[in-house]
Amino acid sequence: VAGRSVARDMVEEYRKRFKKELLSSLSSLRYISYRPENAGEGKFFYFVSDPDCPFCNRVKGKVKELANKYGWEVRLVWFPLPFHREAKPKAVSFLCENRTFEDYLKGDYGKKECSEGKEEVERSVKLLSFYIDATPTFVFPDGKVIVGADEEALEEALR
Repeated sequence: VAGRSVARDMVEEYRKRFKKELLSSLSSLRYISYRPENAGEGKFFYFVSDPDCPFCNRVKGKVKELANKYGWEVRLVWFPLPFHREAKPKAVSFLCENRTFEDYLKGDYGKKECSEGKEEVERSVKLLSFYIDATPTFVFPDGKVIVGADEEALEEALR
């Protein structure tokens, strides 16, 4: 086709498939929901986090503030990075003890370990490793992905 780049079209098709697969993987995982009263139907985004990620910890309060301001549900998914030695046990105990988003904000992960929590965290890491290599990562139903603690980009996406 005159004036069109086949390579560009192929890259765009790959991006669409990549985002669809990422969303499918995220929707199959266990997440912790924070849903403000004003959250609109179908307005949610995934917050992929590591308990020991300094950037996640810096932005988590702002995530809640923006969710409240714009009426979005936050779906927190654990993705403990391998170089954060205590992150995986924290994520496991968080799931085993059915902790809440408020617990996450306070840094209260619990101490209990269970096979279900361990399996879920390992499944999360296995499924998401192909798509995600940094935390925080924010993923929206339309396929938009924000990597890093970019509060301005996050607010722009939530408007």
